[in-house]
Amino acid sequence: MGLLSGVDGASWLYAPKDDPWHRLRWREPRPKQSSEELARSVMDAGSAGVAFIYGLSPWHFADSESRIAREQFLGAISEGASGVALLFDDIDDCPSQSLARRQASFALGALEGISTGVFICPSIYSGEQVQLPGAREYLAQLSSELPDSWGFLWTGPGVISRRLDGESIAEAGVLLRRSPVIWDNLLADDYCIRRVYLGPLYGRVPSDLSYFLNPSSRFPVAAHAVMSLVRSLGLDLPWPVGILGPELPGWKSLAALHHTPWDVGMEGRRLLSLLSTSLRLSHPQDTISLLYKESGDLADLIEVLPGIEGGFELLPFVTDLRRMIHVWLRALKSPAGERVASLRYHLMERLPFEHPLANLTRECAGGPEL
Repeated sequence: MGLLSGVDGASWLYAPKDDPWHRLRWREPRPKQSSEELARSVMDAGSAGVAFIYGLSPWHFADSESRIAREQFLGAISEGASGVALLFDDIDDCPSQSLARRQASFALGALEGISTGVFICPSIYSGEQVQLPGAREYLAQLSSELPDSWGFLWTGPGVISRRLDGESIAEAGVLLRRSPVIWDNLLADDYCIRRVYLGPLYGRVPSDLSYFLNPSSRFPVAAHAVMSLVRSLGLDLPWPVGILGPELPGWKSLAALHHTPWDVGMEGRRLLSLLSTSLRLSHPQDTISLLYKESGDLADLIEVLPGIEGGFELLPFVTDLRRMIHVWLRALKSPAGERVASLRYHLMERLPFEHPLANLTRECAGGPEL
């Protein structure tokens, strides 16, 4: 949170899916240790000048349980939280007016008399979900029953949106009957196993809307994303000590291929094109030299990770990338006619890269083979 201390109006929304008392066990009082940790987080936010927003996801709530949520919110506010969020995302129920009425009734009971900032995440929270049967009716009903001052979270055209443009935001405003609060999942990685994302945020932060960035579940990547966000706002703050900087060669190598969910960075695109071309070259010595340099940079990054907070969380991603570089090195050092066979052997036979279930899924879906 300290990374946001230089940003006017900065907020931190506490809504971690791995906190059982946030979602699955939301009805239960927090154990003492968890309560103390949460209180420290609220205090740290206040010290950094960051508003702390306490989120609750009332999984499978009953209509009569709004008082439990209200007690949770009042407890957080008494600790210093300056806002609350009620999250109805990712539930089993199909969108309908009936569901909207139930959620609205619960929300109004849970938030009665609470005058802090209030945020709601509806069960339909992106443009792609609006295509579901009953989705438009659900949003119209929910937005009509809740106060106009409550912010509605919206991820954009998709759950993970390639762009956050004015047209899609205007469409969301019509659906929600208010300006949306953007909840950007671009750099989140809680849904994937082998990827983290280090792409830039320039041009994604609307100047006239509230914006939340859903960060990575790995601290070094999350810290990098927050600094990218700060810089995208035009604040030229120095990169903090202990946070991996974008100019570190090994970090640049990682970022080149861990960019966004659907693309690599410019340097990554050059590397992939070079590798593809080099398979056909008689003597791809320049590419081999480049791969040795990349491998060395990643090895240096591995040496740095133990001294970085949460550094070991990145070790699987860095070693994965380095191992793939060495698969290509072996292939490119083979005779030209044996390079594809070398790739197949080292990737699929000697060191299987994919989980068997992922491999079967790719085959059944007609995915490309080496």
